[in-house]
Amino acid sequence: ELIYETEFKNSIDAPFPCGSEVYIAFHAEAIRVDGNGNQLQAETAWAFGNFEYSGSRWGWYSSYETCCTIIQCPTETCYNLDFDIDGQGNQIPHGTTIGDSSWQPWSTWGITITSSSPSSHPLRIFDTESSEGVAQDPDLGTPNVDFGGPGIGSGGRMGEPGANTLPRSNVLIINKDARAVTNDFARGGIITFTLNPPKTVYGLSMVDADRDELENHVVLRDSEGNQLVDVPLLALGDNSYQYNYFN
Repeated sequence: ELIYETEFKNSIDAPFPCGSEVYIAFHAEAIRVDGNGNQLQAETAWAFGNFEYSGSRWGWYSSYETCCTIIQCPTETCYNLDFDIDGQGNQIPHGTTIGDSSWQPWSTWGITITSSSPSSHPLRIFDTESSEGVAQDPDLGTPNVDFGGPGIGSGGRMGEPGANTLPRSNVLIINKDARAVTNDFARGGIITFTLNPPKTVYGLSMVDADRDELENHVVLRDSEGNQLVDVPLLALGDNSYQYNYFN
């Protein structure tokens, strides 16, 4: 007789500040034994989701779920700059040019955005779920095809460190050129967020950090221009997703 036993153990890295995306991860261990209780095989896997169960069950847990929880702020105002809506709550459509001398959607929040080459490589809003956007750049799609989405790329597949599991709607890109087609610029550039008055930045998410892109990083400075942190972004591959929490 073959018996499978699965144990789920809560594994949360806490505490997280308000505005953070927190993934609830459970480690599943399956032990295969014979009728005399002798171990034949052990398998381990990670299951992700918003679960509360802890303990042992018979049978192998085979589904793969992901859920995200946003930690709310009890005493301060947090701005979730997700590029989906402007500071007035209006939806921002795919292909909108923002920043620099163009429209500043979050100026009412005290946030302005500039870039290193606005005339030749303007900042654009890219809808990662739209057929129009993904047709031009499928490695920016969310979620990855493994999770029922339009995203194409090995870095975002199931089981990868950069598994691209959820729909992310809009992201901000440096555009390939100044023409109407919205597509990211492979050589990149610098995007500067100016926060006035100064604000605490808790984290940043990124889609599609290719494995040869080893120079991506985020620098945070205080109001005097002094560097506070310099966080390298992980090169997790085509269509990968990552969230970087700043201590």
